[in-house]
Amino acid sequence: MHQKLLRSAHYIELGSYQYWPVLVPRGIRLYTYEQIPVFLKDNPYITDGYRAYLPSRLCIKR
Repeated sequence: MHQKLLRSAHYIELGSYQYWPVLVPRGIRLYTYEQIPVFLKDNPYITDGYRAYLPSRLCIKR
């Protein structure tokens, strides 16, 4: 499992995936650049995978 996770992270970093794989914990929705608030739009090169609107309990959840 650990090797599979590292390989997936590598593909994500290189932009080889069109969509985010199912490695994101349940209950956390990912947003595209167009969907996020203006104050998060300081990096136009990150086009998706933003974790906006997280409740504080999910920020510290493992």
